[in-house]
Amino acid sequence: MRNDIDLSKYSVAARHILDIFRAKQITHVTTVPDYAQFSVQMRLEEGYLPDTRVMRCCTEDQAVECAAGLWIGGKKPVVIMQNQGFYASINAIRAVGIDAKLPLPLMIGPWGREFANLGKDPRTSRRRVIAMLEPVLDAMDIRYWRVESPADLHHVGAALDHAYAMNAPAAILLGAYTGW
Repeated sequence: MRNDIDLSKYSVAARHILDIFRAKQITHVTTVPDYAQFSVQMRLEEGYLPDTRVMRCCTEDQAVECAAGLWIGGKKPVVIMQNQGFYASINAIRAVGIDAKLPLPLMIGPWGREFANLGKDPRTSRRRVIAMLEPVLDAMDIRYWRVESPADLHHVGAALDHAYAMNAPAAILLGAYTGW
């Protein structure tokens, strides 16, 4: 417990997310390392999904563009980034996911979310990096699914299905750091 908050109520285990990736036949993860999703990235590094290749990128827009190239080449990628990286890659997301109409599943970590905001509407966060994310996604007409607790895990698969069925970006918004 931290600040009298039981983080296990809000954190989704990395292996559960990756089990969905396996079921959805995700072949690649493009990523800029994200502290909020560290356990997911470590499980991938440890070979939890031996058939899923991890491509570490220098910037989030590079991760988006690599995912686009992988899709064009017949692969099925997911982009892992934090919310700040999403803001930095908006133009690439617009070009690749919206204009070019390529499937672009984004799993976005909640860097900077205060513990007091866990379990509450992220739009009420005192930190702009958290509070602005959904309004920006709305402005870009990108569908998103909140994963605020283990009970929301099914949203991961729904977002992946949407991205690939609609040839569009879809955002998985993690509410807390991923767990082990």
